Amino acid sequence: MKENENREKLYSCKNFGDIFELVKDIVYKKYKKSRGGLSLYLVNAPTYILAYHIMGSNLIAINKIILDALYQITEDKRKINSYIFVVLLHEYLHSLGIYDERLVSKIEFEICQEFFGEDHITTQMINRGILEIFPELKFFPIKTKIKDGYEIVKDFDRSSTSKYIY
Repeated sequence: MKENENREKLYSCKNFGDIFELVKDIVYKKYKKSRGGLSLYLVNAPTYILAYHIMGSNLIAINKIILDALYQITEDKRKINSYIFVVLLHEYLHSLGIYDERLVSKIEFEICQEFFGEDHITTQMINRGILEIFPELKFFPIKTKIKDGYEIVKDFDRSSTSKYIY
């Protein structure tokens, strides 16, 4: 069963780069579309923003405040990797030129359902929302004062590196 293989691939990912390579591989298998040269930043942002892609740029940003909270709430690598997969998938679809949020959500759901199964946490996260999967976030003491700052994630978009560096 391909769903189990994809789940194991996701669960065995060790970092953002591993998860992003899986995102790109799955999107390519489904739609024969890809994009290289993207950078990932971890940013301090208001908590209603999980991540974003700046249109026309090579930047994907994930909210570090939410990510840090999730790491404090759970040590379940499967849940964390699933969250990161969903967020990166969403922003990667935007980077491919799909800007309509409803269409991106529909595509995300179809991808996760096909590649991980209806009952998988990625599919449920898209279908039911992050607060249903991580209800502790509702009550988690998240800092309301946002400090400026960001962190660049090294070794993120590996498969496209050889295209630019010889």
